[in-house]
Amino acid sequence: MKDTAPKVVFLTFLFCAGSTKERLQGRLDRAFNRLVHVHETDFGEWRGTETCPAPAVVLLLYGHVRTWLHTATSQRNMLERSSPNGCWFVLAVVPPELNYNMTSAVQLFDLRNKYHRKSYFREIRTGKTMNKYFVAQNLTTSNASAVLPKIRQIFGRRLSHVIVERLDSEIANTHTSYPFYWTTLSMLLDLTYEVHRLPKASDTIIVRSRPDCMTLLVFEDLQPLRGYFRRHTEHGRHLIWKQEGCKSRIACQTPIFMVTSLGAYRTDIALPIEFGSRWRQESATQLSMDERERLYLMGEANGWAYGNGAKVPANFRCLCLDSSICGTSCYMYPIHSFAVSLAAIQRGVPSRRPEDLQYTPVNLLTGRSYCASGELRKVGVTLDRDNLTASEAAMWPPGC
Repeated sequence: MKDTAPKVVFLTFLFCAGSTKERLQGRLDRAFNRLVHVHETDFGEWRGTETCPAPAVVLLLYGHVRTWLHTATSQRNMLERSSPNGCWFVLAVVPPELNYNMTSAVQLFDLRNKYHRKSYFREIRTGKTMNKYFVAQNLTTSNASAVLPKIRQIFGRRLSHVIVERLDSEIANTHTSYPFYWTTLSMLLDLTYEVHRLPKASDTIIVRSRPDCMTLLVFEDLQPLRGYFRRHTEHGRHLIWKQEGCKSRIACQTPIFMVTSLGAYRTDIALPIEFGSRWRQESATQLSMDERERLYLMGEANGWAYGNGAKVPANFRCLCLDSSICGTSCYMYPIHSFAVSLAAIQRGVPSRRPEDLQYTPVNLLTGRSYCASGELRKVGVTLDRDNLTASEAAMWPPGC
């Protein structure tokens, strides 16, 4: 598809002088107008080898710590089994408190609205369950900074994290906080790779989830998938795996779990949110306010994995950026290969021991695509990097 989008040049804010924490704070200040405060950073440890100079799989986690002490083992098992040579790393962006303020949260609901009433009572039940967990684990007076060292040990210190406080109620709002977290994860990744002097490969597999999500998937043979990403086809550059298959859309949402490539995550989710942010006071681009708004909506839609199923503005499927910096940002192509439901979110100590957990193998190259209407096709297709033209035509026929 030929791009008819406006062309702009980004003046990328690469990290300059100052401490790593100050440099991250500066980038957040530019994107969110000094409405976010960095409390703490720790970039973990990385020991590369000749066969693994940089991570092949990176797990991105965001949101409150909650039950992470008891879900981290399942996440590590997923990484170890998906990348048997230990070629993986974990990054996390978390707020200072272990869980959100329940009193403030329930005040956001309009009890005259039927859906809000159901959400209100669900949040009340969740709050009580989480309070019982914190009491049982002696965490009632703890914060993220106190718990993270224990979690880092579970990952063998291959964990880079930042603790950030959102000083503005709108950024702290549930819906708005998602894009904030998604772009901050990319900023943390940039800085982590710089600290450890890692080569940044666009074909790196990105798995994005939550700290309190029990992860029971194993991705089979990721090398062919990385080889597919390296072919740089139109679809391969902008591919994302979204959620499907649960009894309701609410029960199976992409913020819980999604997969994409590092290249696509940066160009199609993180950078559009960062540079299109409505909080941004000084623009790093020659974009008009209308174009910035569309750019932000693109990053947000991709972050939810709506991709080309979103209502794409005319002549704005892609935005051509300076190719030497970050390539082209586009509405992504979502496909379905797995389902991780809300049941994976742990509100207490898991009933099963880590050694008793059963993991489901997933081949990400086999799946079903979504058409531009958002409809999931019924026929599954396997992408073949040795026969790309035919397999991509089968995955995305005319109209999809």
